[in-house]
Amino acid sequence: FRSSLPIMVDLKNEALRERHWRQIIQETHIDIDLTNNILTLENIFQMNLHQYHDIIQSILQTAIKELQIEKNLHDIQQQWDTMRFQIHKHYRHTLGTNIQQERGFIITGVDDILQTLEDSILLLNTILTSRFVGIYLTQVEQWIGILSLISDVIKLWTIVQQKWMYLENIFIGSNLQYGEDAKRFDTTDKLYRKIMFETSRNSLIKDACIHPGRYDELKSILNLIEKIQKNLNEYLNTKRQLFSRFYFLSDDELLSIIGSLNPNHIQEYLQKMFDNISSLNFIHYDQLLISKEKQQQQNELIDEQIQDNSIYAIAMISLEKEEMNFLNPIECNGKVEIWMSNIEKEMKYSNRWLTKEAIFYYRFKQNRLEWMRKYIGMVILAVNQLWSTWEIEEYVKKK
Repeated sequence: FRSSLPIMVDLKNEALRERHWRQIIQETHIDIDLTNNILTLENIFQMNLHQYHDIIQSILQTAIKELQIEKNLHDIQQQWDTMRFQIHKHYRHTLGTNIQQERGFIITGVDDILQTLEDSILLLNTILTSRFVGIYLTQVEQWIGILSLISDVIKLWTIVQQKWMYLENIFIGSNLQYGEDAKRFDTTDKLYRKIMFETSRNSLIKDACIHPGRYDELKSILNLIEKIQKNLNEYLNTKRQLFSRFYFLSDDELLSIIGSLNPNHIQEYLQKMFDNISSLNFIHYDQLLISKEKQQQQNELIDEQIQDNSIYAIAMISLEKEEMNFLNPIECNGKVEIWMSNIEKEMKYSNRWLTKEAIFYYRFKQNRLEWMRKYIGMVILAVNQLWSTWEIEEYVKKK
């Protein structure tokens, strides 16, 4: 009895399946009736199973390992048959307003899903290398294929969603005309929103990702988006070639400037394009007329060039809050690269003119302090250096 007791405990293990009992029968040559599912103590003593302790232990260990694999597969199946995408409604602000426009749905929390996928695939690959995988081999390989496809689809889906949202900000509610690219985006927009609408109705990750043709659908959308982005890059490069300081801005920043009808929108990007310039002073046509100090010298310009409802740049302001007025106000309507080029030219022209004027008045009959207050620091330093050099040279010549 004492020698049979461990065998009794082993044979009660839940890991033993019918296939294991058949293996025990085959290797011990003992006849066990598997039809009535009853094994009494009397049966065990009569079969002298204690004599086959090592064989039964080996089969039992295999059964335990196989049970662990079975449980892991069950957990994976249970997890991926029930796991869902986090779907949220997507809104965007209408350009220039606080009105929110509903634009379908988006997926969030993808990083956690991908991490869970990675863990599941790693576990399956570990099972695949086990010598006990046996009868579960086909099932394991099938799940590796399913989860690998889900992983590929989600990664592609994430890229498509990011690029779609980026282009959405450009094409939806934009003041720019993009022609064929706008039509291409309209196509991608409808396709992607259709996929997201279907996914919102059934958010199960497995169903959404292994849906027939889903990967190809997303790949097709991505190809269209990349073609649009290529054309956009070419479009932006033409803008940068016309005004080279746009090279200091990212694509998003440049598109934001180009798409805005308000010249003031460029203010936040000036420090990236010009060293030490914090802002430009923009005024409306009416304000320009009211400016009494400049009206006399600008009468001819106002009569010939200035149009109603126009906005003009009249000065640039440094980070130290020094302001240098432009000799000629620059109209800031139309293509931004054109009027920004005009502003850059006016910066140089006005600076050169003011420097020459300061050189002339340096030795004019006026108080030195008044002269310094009249000009910006950069001009004062330049003129001081110029005149001090001249004075030193004159002194040396006389000696």
